[in-house]
Amino acid sequence: GTLAIRRLRQVQEAQRTAESLAARLQVARAELLRAGQARSEFLAQVSHEIRAPFHSLIGMLSLLQESRLDARQQEQLRQASTAAADLLGLVNDIVDLARLDAGTLRLLPQSVDPRSLLQAVEHPARALAGAKGLTLRSQVDAGVPDELVVDAGRLRQILQSLLAHAICHTDLGSVSLQARAEATATAWVIEIVDSGAGIDAAELQLLFEPASASARSRRDHGPALEIARKLARLMGGDVLARSTPGAGHTFELRLPILRLGRGPDPAATEAATAEPPRALQLLVAEDHPVNRRYLASVIELLGHHGTFVADGWQAVQAVKERGFVQFARNGTDEAFQDPDRHGQIEQAMHQRDADPHEPGARGQRHD
Repeated sequence: GTLAIRRLRQVQEAQRTAESLAARLQVARAELLRAGQARSEFLAQVSHEIRAPFHSLIGMLSLLQESRLDARQQEQLRQASTAAADLLGLVNDIVDLARLDAGTLRLLPQSVDPRSLLQAVEHPARALAGAKGLTLRSQVDAGVPDELVVDAGRLRQILQSLLAHAICHTDLGSVSLQARAEATATAWVIEIVDSGAGIDAAELQLLFEPASASARSRRDHGPALEIARKLARLMGGDVLARSTPGAGHTFELRLPILRLGRGPDPAATEAATAEPPRALQLLVAEDHPVNRRYLASVIELLGHHGTFVADGWQAVQAVKERGFVQFARNGTDEAFQDPDRHGQIEQAMHQRDADPHEPGARGQRHD
């Protein structure tokens, strides 16, 4: 009996130890998740602070390209613009990864023509392939719908990353892009195939993983493929890869087929009722002073007039005081730190439109 009691106590003690360890592990896991989210939020904020000056730099370089420069200066300017764009691309990748990890990246689905979208992606890729002496072929099967609902910007980003990888790792031959709809009509697939050297199964397993020193020699594309797969999964699909040494890569992007109900073509309706081009009064909320100067130059070149404010609160006040009747917001514009500002602007416009004595009420159109 004594031995049984002793063993029972040992079992109970072991159980309490296990429960205590499980509780500590749960607390450690929660702290790790909080630390990871804080890291992602910090990276996103810091990346914005870095990204804003890059936008200014690229904008000013683009304006400089319109000035009179000799051939040497044009080449130096081209190299500077390329380097700035590459650095901005890396910063954007950091922002995307941080938002994906934090679960704060939002998709903007819209109705698009997949053929036009793929053609827009193909055009710059064809130039990149041509510079290496490669052939780029593309085909869209008849079964692909003429209209799909998808985040066009993110789909372009995924395809550009996959095409860039295929072209980068192909020295001879070709790269092909083919889109098709599955027989079930519930998904569509875009395949990108290259005739490069290919990789073995061990490297294939690392292709979409976070970059590490062991894999960096082969995967010099940075986090682009990791982001591509995470974006595809956020969109309800996936990116798969196949490769054999000496036989190139095959990337397969699979996305669900989503469609809107048919109605009048908004583009056609807008084109039929569009007013002749005229000078517009534009309200611009931008917190970076160099960006404001760049946008002011662009707006002036286009023949319009700009009113500039530094943040969302000032935008609300400007809408209340001035006659701005339409509002468009860049989804990544950090001038609107408070998400309620968008709603406040729309509310201010609605209240103003309801009062015929307010400037900019309907019938007194000011853009």
